[in-house]
Amino acid sequence: MLAPENLSTIQFAVFPVLLLAAAAASLQGRKIPRSFLAFALCGTVLSFAFSYCFTAHASQSVVVSALQGDTLQSQGRIFRQKINSYLVHRGPARAAAYYHVLPNYSSAAAFLREKGLQLLVWGNSHWLNISFPITSAHSVEEFGQSYDFSPLSKLRMITSVPNVGLSYEPRNETSDYVAGLTASLLPGHDPLAPMAPEDLGRRELLLMDTGNIAGKWTAGAHRALPWWILGNLYSYQVLRSKQIEPGEIHCAIDAYYRARSFLRANDKGNADLWSAIHNNLAVMTALQGLVLSKPKELRRARRLAMEAARIKHLPNVYHLDPRPGVVARENVHILKGYIQKKPHGKKKAKSAKKHKK
Repeated sequence: MLAPENLSTIQFAVFPVLLLAAAAASLQGRKIPRSFLAFALCGTVLSFAFSYCFTAHASQSVVVSALQGDTLQSQGRIFRQKINSYLVHRGPARAAAYYHVLPNYSSAAAFLREKGLQLLVWGNSHWLNISFPITSAHSVEEFGQSYDFSPLSKLRMITSVPNVGLSYEPRNETSDYVAGLTASLLPGHDPLAPMAPEDLGRRELLLMDTGNIAGKWTAGAHRALPWWILGNLYSYQVLRSKQIEPGEIHCAIDAYYRARSFLRANDKGNADLWSAIHNNLAVMTALQGLVLSKPKELRRARRLAMEAARIKHLPNVYHLDPRPGVVARENVHILKGYIQKKPHGKKKAKSAKKHKK
């Protein structure tokens, strides 16, 4: 059985044959006008060229590759249509097609880098993967905040995860989930750059809606991602603010805890997301402890960072270098040093007082 890698190319190759047959045929004794046939040919060539260009240069869209097992690519076409029916009312982002199968994460990651994409969907008719570009972790001080976080300014936030997976069924909820992520992440935004309040509000609502989609998936770990991204948006806003509001920090912490509720500690396929959630939660918990002068929160932050660093004991499924756990271990070291320094200073003051007596 024929299993074309690019059905549209085959259709385009077959079309001239059909066109010649149509030119030789007659309709009720009358030849089909050549001008009509020429118009059909031009339209086909232009649509094929547009489709190819749009597929190859869709840096502002979510790209959906051909699904393994979808021989006629009908499932992929319907899936993109569902995504676009959601997106058409929520901004300029759209779903574009890539008519080749991406068999594994390595090929997907290479294609993602080559085309400069923000989201890439690939997989088969049972399981889908959504891959994202890997971006650098940023320290607290890089956000240029005016509040003095100097004792903990070297703590770093993780800004990306490589991949999240979900079952293809239920298809309506899956297409809504992909569309919601697309609308909330596009256009891409530099974490260090200021975000307009209306843009933050738009993304906030979309992420909440996406995170609250409750489909009958075979696993629900992917639901953690929108809440982690939302926690990041809140955190970046805090770190860029001229004045620190404890309530804003609390919003970020709440979003991270909500994200964590969808994951299991030893889930090998989502270990990097688990680590990223705990690392960023640790940073915001530590800053909360610093702002509110609560040593208990600082100790909790260290435990959270240690949980994030535990990823080193799990397989590196996506071959990341460095992994989120490396950032987390650095944060553990910073927090440990700061926590130990404070009580040491108190003990030193007490001993000096006794010496005077």
